[in-house]
Amino acid sequence: MSEIGVQYAKIVEARKYSVLILSYFLGGTFLSAFAAWQLHHLAILCIGFIIFGICPIIFKKYYRRPFIKKVSVECTDSYFDINVFDSKKDEVVSVHKYFYNDIKSYRTFESTTESSSQLKIWLREGGSVNYIFVEEEYDEGDSILNIIMKEIKGYNENNSAECKILLEKNLFATKIGNYIIILLGIGWICLLIFQIAFKQKSIPLSVIGGIMLFLQILIQRKKDITVYEANR
Repeated sequence: MSEIGVQYAKIVEARKYSVLILSYFLGGTFLSAFAAWQLHHLAILCIGFIIFGICPIIFKKYYRRPFIKKVSVECTDSYFDINVFDSKKDEVVSVHKYFYNDIKSYRTFESTTESSSQLKIWLREGGSVNYIFVEEEYDEGDSILNIIMKEIKGYNENNSAECKILLEKNLFATKIGNYIIILLGIGWICLLIFQIAFKQKSIPLSVIGGIMLFLQILIQRKKDITVYEANR
């Protein structure tokens, strides 16, 4: 049985982090809107949106810090396990072992803008689990996600079609995602044409930001398709 040594990484408690950010955004936006209504200053709402809506995106590394956990990951040709450590003590508080023959399918995502990746697996008995790895050091070798994917690929090569673990496509690698990208592209082109035709003096930052976001989506789509074709 082949075995890869223990790898250490960091994960985000995604559910708790999402609840915090959603509560922070909705609560802050509501308070800003209420203050703007009471004081009759629309600028308060704009400032509130920047603080409660934009800052968590720009400074998400700092917002998610309390929800980051150290983990150790060990892979073999029959299973992989993820051990979660206590934030304050160097002790394992939970162990999660996944045998490949218990996994029905999985989905992966590697960010093109930061050192993070995501692994979601669906079990044959029902249910799913989701892990988000952050602050990964790619210069030191394969990422945790790549190591797990290699083991799953090796498992699939040695088993029949009925036992294989399916790789699910990410949104932008699917036909629906392709249609969304086309609609976004048409929308940004129409907006740019309108801006040039009726407001020739300047192009607002929102249009430039939209174009940059669209290009980033295209880059992410290309990467998702490449990963899918290599591991399906």
